[in-house]
Amino acid sequence: MKYWKAFIVVILISGGCIFACTRKDPNLGVADDRVIGTWRLFKRLVPQDSVTVEKDIPDVPAQTLVFNADGTFSASGKELEYYRSSRYYRLDSTLRGEWQLGFIINNLSPAFYQKFSLSRDTLVLLPSCEGDCGLYFIKTR
Repeated sequence: MKYWKAFIVVILISGGCIFACTRKDPNLGVADDRVIGTWRLFKRLVPQDSVTVEKDIPDVPAQTLVFNADGTFSASGKELEYYRSSRYYRLDSTLRGEWQLGFIINNLSPAFYQKFSLSRDTLVLLPSCEGDCGLYFIKTR
């Protein structure tokens, strides 16, 4: 009888772990019409040895950020590796009184925010770095 109780406890704990590990994160993103769509990286400014180097990004393979209407997010391409783990996005103006774009991995991780500028069909992400840096995107869809 003692072994059956232990077996049942193990089954219940295992079932709880499986349920917890397979649950879907609630939608943590907040969509914004200004950025919804697919954005292709075409230029990157990179600080190197106290100067800024402008790096043109080829069209193929496309390196893209996709901001969906439900607040979800995806990134593809070698130059955008930093963003690929994020699944959600939101625009927030409560941080330091200026609009910033937040990238969210899941409900256990805090969002990381970056300054940005948006002009017509061009999005510029301005990550924190030493010197001038930026990622320039053109809207493709």
